[in-house]
Amino acid sequence: MGRVNVNFNHRLKEEISRIRREIGVFLGEEDSAALEELVVFWMENEHVLSNFSNPYLLGSLCLLSIIHVVSRLNVIEKKLEALEGVHDA
Repeated sequence: MGRVNVNFNHRLKEEISRIRREIGVFLGEEDSAALEELVVFWMENEHVLSNFSNPYLLGSLCLLSIIHVVSRLNVIEKKLEALEGVHDA
């Protein structure tokens, strides 16, 4: 894993606080829970973000979030296919 720069860690935490303050307070319960899930994912992948050459942190967070959503959709799709296979048998 890459080494996380202290300045980057600080910037990331500040950006997450800003997102929670400016967007999170307006979200419903389910969306708020989804945001917190993303925050955990972002922090777990801080090393990926810190090594990414994109200078725009919000863009990097968005890209990483999209990757996470697609990954979760792929898991759901595989489970659905397995269930459909059981149903067809």
